[in-house]
Amino acid sequence: MLDKLFEWGASAVVGASLLWLAQYFFRPVQRTIERHRARRAFDDNSDAFEKARSAAILTVGLRKASQPLVLNRLNVARAAFLCSELACAVVDDILLDAVVPASLRAEGAFRRFTCDPDRVDDVRRAMEDAVDWLQSVGVDVANMVLDITGGTSVMSVGAYTVAVSRGIDTMYVYSQYDSKRLPIAGTQRGVYVSRMSTATHDATMRTDANA
Repeated sequence: MLDKLFEWGASAVVGASLLWLAQYFFRPVQRTIERHRARRAFDDNSDAFEKARSAAILTVGLRKASQPLVLNRLNVARAAFLCSELACAVVDDILLDAVVPASLRAEGAFRRFTCDPDRVDDVRRAMEDAVDWLQSVGVDVANMVLDITGGTSVMSVGAYTVAVSRGIDTMYVYSQYDSKRLPIAGTQRGVYVSRMSTATHDATMRTDANA
């Protein structure tokens, strides 16, 4: 009986050791796979500024960032800003920037949607409200884009999850920075995080082809 118990115990130790070794050696491989998967998500090198849009939804933090550039390059007719109560004044700074089309300052061309920047559920609620507003004034989701360059990480995550569920493209502005952490002119580029409208368009094309 003792021999049997000793055998089972030894087998359990050997098995646990082999499992630990397998996990130890597999972990770096798993990390490599995850990195490759993440990299594939950003394989699309298209410039997000190249596609014409009717409206943009932008996350806003406590200081003006790349939002004026986005509004200028996309030349949208309407803009929705996701911001905290404290950041509402920053929206005024964005709209008064010299590069922002004057038409966006007109009544009804823009709206602020306030939220708690550290609560995903509240950011999601504000994002849903922004999308509903744009749709109510005749903007299709295929002609919207979400820019998550500004604001908090929580705002980016919350807004992005709604964009995915509603079929809206998401982008951010890539920049090179100088020693003072200011964007270097001419290095800024619109980078897609996801291109929902392209996926929808491709799926529609495949459906039509198979019809």
